[in-house]
Amino acid sequence: MIKFRDFQGIMIEWKMSFFKTYLGEMEEALKGKEADLIQKWKDLEKEDDSFDYESYLIDCNYEVEQQFGFFYASFIMVIFSFLEDKLNEICITSSIRHGFKIKLKDIRDRGIRRAKLFLEKVCDFTLPDEKLWEELEGIRLIRNCLVHSGGETNDEQVISYVQKTRGIKIEENPNTKVKAIRITKDYCSYATDTIENYLLTLTDTNQDKL
Repeated sequence: MIKFRDFQGIMIEWKMSFFKTYLGEMEEALKGKEADLIQKWKDLEKEDDSFDYESYLIDCNYEVEQQFGFFYASFIMVIFSFLEDKLNEICITSSIRHGFKIKLKDIRDRGIRRAKLFLEKVCDFTLPDEKLWEELEGIRLIRNCLVHSGGETNDEQVISYVQKTRGIKIEENPNTKVKAIRITKDYCSYATDTIENYLLTLTDTNQDKL
């Protein structure tokens, strides 16, 4: 019979494998649309009167670019929600098992920061390396920016993080001067690996408390 602490690790690995597969499959689907568009551009070059069709393809190209952007942004939001849910689950199950009087809802904070405080101060968990936590905090910055402002930002903390992180950049609209986050598959993969590393390290190190 699989013990709960072993089951936690198995479920984390399974879920992260699902996210990685989903990311790869969606990337391939969008690249397929992009390849079709490129072929249409090549066919267009053979046309004599192609102004209207060219305008149509320009619109299509913009649509594909938007779809890539929307997918990557939504992926970051979903995978970060999984991190929050899993940390909360670990907090609650540990609290129930050991009969702690202090509950997660009693902690003055929210999200992953509240879970971290609860695990450290109430459950007496040994937390993963602080550098790994700082990486999660960076992902949290991006997720919050995506959720609260659709990726648009003038926040210096967000901009500073983006400038030193691979797979993500800030683009400025030349007309509106609005700055917005642009995410790539590389950043999605990085976020997935970071979250998986943190959760597995946390559960492996504290098996006796799960």
